[in-house]
Amino acid sequence: MPSSNSVRKRVRHEKTSSSDFDSSVAAFSVCSQLLLASRSHEHQLRELLGLQHLTGDCNFDVHDPVHTLYRDAANSIIWGDGTSGTQYLSFTPVPGSTQLSATIYATIPAGLDVAPGTYTDTIQATLNWGTGSSNRFFTVTATVGSECTVSSSSVNFGAYDPVSANATTPRDSTGTVNVYCTPGTLATVALDLGTHASGSTRRMLAGADLLTYEIYRDSTRTVVWNTTNTNSGTSTSKNTPINSGFIAYGRIPAGQDVTIGSYSDTVLVTVNY
Repeated sequence: MPSSNSVRKRVRHEKTSSSDFDSSVAAFSVCSQLLLASRSHEHQLRELLGLQHLTGDCNFDVHDPVHTLYRDAANSIIWGDGTSGTQYLSFTPVPGSTQLSATIYATIPAGLDVAPGTYTDTIQATLNWGTGSSNRFFTVTATVGSECTVSSSSVNFGAYDPVSANATTPRDSTGTVNVYCTPGTLATVALDLGTHASGSTRRMLAGADLLTYEIYRDSTRTVVWNTTNTNSGTSTSKNTPINSGFIAYGRIPAGQDVTIGSYSDTVLVTVNY
């Protein structure tokens, strides 16, 4: 298991998830005769730059669509927006050697779809004292880390008929695991064996009765999806699930001698990135 990050959560089949994905969670339900869906969550990327200080009379001539510098805490006066003239901040002259400072308020918009990394920009400040001027430079820095959220739709088999329709034909269904990550993030998705497994065989429960089923990675239902045989992919956008969603191919083997009832199981989804 990669040591960097992990997203995990287990949710009982009779409930939906109400946790914020900042706590790194996900849910997956499997059921027969009962459709159970988990709630999808997303969270937004937010980075806020700290305050910077300059000394002397200064103005800025800079405009950047990713981060913006403001003269006021309300973020209403852009410093150097390039549209209505450069904004100035003037100091009253003080005799002697005096240090004066101005606060620069910087903001990055929420929800940007950007890859992990350390982002920098260089800002030029012009100090003008009437009889002369000088340019000074400072660096703006922000760090974006790899982050993922995960949601799922249930595997709903509907009605299983071991006497007639499914006497010799298995009952198939599908579900979806959606993983959203910052662009460029490689995510690996594993499923555990559920709550009622026997050895390596998954089972659903109804009262005291058990119904065998399985979840596969492939549409031909030959490769079981578990903690060894995982799914993986690389994110191209935080707004799009990796691989357009990972399909969980479910199957109930034919001809099982089970009693009537609503059978269900809960499977744990683990995303490593």
